[in-house]
Amino acid sequence: MKRMIARRPSPATAIACIALFVALGGVSYGFARGSIDSFEIRNGTVRSEDLRNDSIRTADLRNNEVRGLDIRNSTIRGLDVALNTLGGPDIRESELGKVPSATNADTLGGLAASAFQPAGQFLPFSLKLQGGQTAPMAVHGQLAVSAQCLDNAVGNDTARLLVTTASDQALMDGADVDDDHLTSANYLNTFTPVAQRELAGFTRLDSSTPEVSDANGGGYAAGPDGKAIHLAEGETVLGFDYAGGKCIVAGELLKTG
Repeated sequence: MKRMIARRPSPATAIACIALFVALGGVSYGFARGSIDSFEIRNGTVRSEDLRNDSIRTADLRNNEVRGLDIRNSTIRGLDVALNTLGGPDIRESELGKVPSATNADTLGGLAASAFQPAGQFLPFSLKLQGGQTAPMAVHGQLAVSAQCLDNAVGNDTARLLVTTASDQALMDGADVDDDHLTSANYLNTFTPVAQRELAGFTRLDSSTPEVSDANGGGYAAGPDGKAIHLAEGETVLGFDYAGGKCIVAGELLKTG
């Protein structure tokens, strides 16, 4: 029987064997460790379908790397934002609307809302009247206020504010009564004379020149129904021969009740 003659491998064969061993050994090493790191993965080859759902955690993300372009529009909700973390620079004020619950302010200048009268209860007035003219100004409940201009031939011109009532036993305090005491003159009835129904009045003795006076303010009238009209304090002006009118009246009434 012929003896087999051992031959040495050629250099080319030896190099090929070494290369094959290294290639197989590297893959085997990765599997042997139980993990594959970035060195075993070709750049740009891992895709979304290669990742297990709900497996990426905060620790897997580099800080300050997630940006607006990485978040789908209209997906961030209030629960995703920490409490009391958004400030003025984070909000576009021009896009904000009226806060629905802010229908009443707590205070204004330190005063509660109850300290102010609603705007609808104020009635500014400014009238021009000719001699002998009477013009209605306001009606509130059982009370009515009018302005009257008297052009007397002897020069005793009179401008005044009058109040009337639709029911007896109203009260008033105006130009003709003592402000400090409630007397029978304070009662306002349907038959009360005109001279006792003046909230304010002014008479000039000389009709040759224009004249204006600050009338007494603070007059009021209150009806049996609890509704009242007040002449604003220090706001009433009565005068003669201005702006084309024989008499002028200006001021502000306040309706309550």
